[in-house]
Amino acid sequence: MADRIEIAKKFIEEQRQKRDDIIGAVVVGSVARGEDTESSDIDLSLIFEGGVEGEIQRSENGTWRDGVLIDSALKSKESYTDLEKILQNPFQATHMNDALILYDPTGFFTQLQQEVRAVFMEPQWLSKRLQFFLKYAQKGVAGFKNAIAAGDPLEICGNACLILGGVVTIPLLRMGKTPSSTRNLAQLGEISKELRERICVLEGSHEKSVDDVLALLAPFSEFGTLNEKSLWGGLSEYLIKKVEWMAKNGLSREAFHTMCFWSFFPFSGFGGREKPQLQPEEYRLVQSWLEKVGWEGKEVLDAKLQMIESIMKEMEELVVDLPSSASSTTPAWEVA
Repeated sequence: MADRIEIAKKFIEEQRQKRDDIIGAVVVGSVARGEDTESSDIDLSLIFEGGVEGEIQRSENGTWRDGVLIDSALKSKESYTDLEKILQNPFQATHMNDALILYDPTGFFTQLQQEVRAVFMEPQWLSKRLQFFLKYAQKGVAGFKNAIAAGDPLEICGNACLILGGVVTIPLLRMGKTPSSTRNLAQLGEISKELRERICVLEGSHEKSVDDVLALLAPFSEFGTLNEKSLWGGLSEYLIKKVEWMAKNGLSREAFHTMCFWSFFPFSGFGGREKPQLQPEEYRLVQSWLEKVGWEGKEVLDAKLQMIESIMKEMEELVVDLPSSASSTTPAWEVA
């Protein structure tokens, strides 16, 4: 398997040769956590001096090196100067907690990481992360009901994404585990096999064989092309390769979950993202995709809504009933 850390180091050095304002470089995601597989990408943040808080510069196309996607972004140091703001941001806090720091000549980011880790699982900060995703999931449930009534396939996609993202993310974050962008359902199974199974039933993967999942790769690829303008750089190509690898390596249900989530994502409006405007033929492609993955028809969707509402009750309880301490590792709702 390619050494992703070495690939990242070489890439960082290349970027430093191109611009002299880079003052830090951190890897996040599965590579930083030591959970990478042969299909994993490298999530890399290059921090530059100056700029304004929240500023992110991202290239249009992902960079591939030795068969590995490097999803890199340039970020202003101003986004890393306020510890409280970092802890209030569910993504930035998690990334800083997990980060593998590969370039830090002044020690600034090493010190910042130590400060984040010292309080990361304290109830006040954990609660903010959980509440963030719970609110999006609750918004998704309300929107999903309206979408069923209206028969709107784009809103069905978008709101289903908010729900699926929330019900997988909340239990993981609650236990201090960072959700993978593609293997989060497998991570959930390590915490609660029962909840993972219920989500598989909700999505419909429990009825699909490996061959059934692999047969969806071609339409998923077509769908990815449709949404290229809404996804980052080479992400569509990466997701297709990732899903195929998962399906062929004993993770077919997780592969199906990943296809559902990421095909629905562009229509979610998550984080204020602009929803794509589709041409008639693209709209029909969305309808066809929903039929293929089993998220179409009022009777089917009504049944899914019932399952969603049951799972959401548990999510709401989890957000209120936080672990008693950062060292807590066994959730009360685990079913072997």
